[in-house]
Amino acid sequence: MSPIRRILALGLSLGVLAGLGMSPAVAAQRQAAPAAAPREKSDGYWLVASDGGIFSFGDARFFGSTGGMALNRPIVGMVPTPATEAPITTGQGAVGPPAKLAFTTQPIGAASTAAFGTQPVITIEDAAGNPVTSDSSSVTLALRAPTGGAQLVCTTNPMPAAAGVATFAGCTIDKAGIYTLTATDGALTATVSHSLTITPRAATKLAFTTQPVSAASMAPFSTQPVVTVEDAAGHPVTGDSSSVTLAITNGGAKLACTKNPVTAVAGVAAFAGCNIDQVGDYTLTATDGTLTSAQSKTFSIIAGAPAKLAFTSEPSDATSGVAFATQPQVTVEDAAGNPVTTDSSSVTLTLTPPAGTATLACTMNPLPAVFGVATFAGCNINQAGDYTLTAKDGTLASAVSQSVTIT
Repeated sequence: MSPIRRILALGLSLGVLAGLGMSPAVAAQRQAAPAAAPREKSDGYWLVASDGGIFSFGDARFFGSTGGMALNRPIVGMVPTPATEAPITTGQGAVGPPAKLAFTTQPIGAASTAAFGTQPVITIEDAAGNPVTSDSSSVTLALRAPTGGAQLVCTTNPMPAAAGVATFAGCTIDKAGIYTLTATDGALTATVSHSLTITPRAATKLAFTTQPVSAASMAPFSTQPVVTVEDAAGHPVTGDSSSVTLAITNGGAKLACTKNPVTAVAGVAAFAGCNIDQVGDYTLTATDGTLTSAQSKTFSIIAGAPAKLAFTSEPSDATSGVAFATQPQVTVEDAAGNPVTTDSSSVTLTLTPPAGTATLACTMNPLPAVFGVATFAGCNINQAGDYTLTAKDGTLASAVSQSVTIT
């Protein structure tokens, strides 16, 4: 049976081919143009589209680029089943050199930072739109401007083509919005995808993405806490602008920050100037309405620089010339009242004026502090009366004791 008769036997008239964009004469000419011999006893043909796609017809085995998909370009030629797996030619002739790119699978949008529901596939084509299956160059995907600060991330980008096809995976966009993608490959003509919509994720929890670190009392943490609003999978919810509040999880110390609560920017609440007044080990808790709260790692607050003195043991009443039953103890403290245990400076006790002619005597005065504490001994006053003691230590703020009565 001649090739044209076999076409008619399969239900394709030359009029049908003409309806697909070919005159009967051209159709008859093109169906015989490809250089491929029919298999013996074969009843099948391949329909060849202008974009190089092949559609099996009858018992012809598939050989080409479209798989089970329907053709998306007009049919321009017919090829009988070949005797060998020879390269396919179309009615337009052999495949030319790489000239342009095409999105053969369009990306489908998803939630922000989630992988697209359908990942993009880009095919390298010749000038006539035929896939160049010999090409293995690299295709690069990018967001087409304006991006609004959004970022496109893929598992691999650029992606080397395999048989002329770059199949991307894991592509995500981190901010909600409507975007298009541009595919480029050197000097080849670039291509632009359909638009895709990225939706915001639902906020469900908080996380410390930067932990506070140990510091001195009332000194700002050298690393300030940063709290991120996240979805259930732990992805940042970049569209969130709610307020995050920090508090000390344990203890009665005071937390102070430049601003607290802090309004999240693109889902991130970055705190500044945070400090704690009392020495100890702490954790912070971040809260934001009904979102699941977050707790920081443990960090320590140590004493600050020496700033003042304090009577941590008051002298008791006594008889003139007899040592106080309770001897005075003076502690070197930082500005928040924490003992400065590293201090060993000398503390001097005197009677606070007016004391008349009375005198204070101690076993040792001045007395060096041990771990920030000067514990006096043998202190007494030689005249009856009511007195207070004053403790001094260089430029530190002095301290005055409670009143003692000497009889």
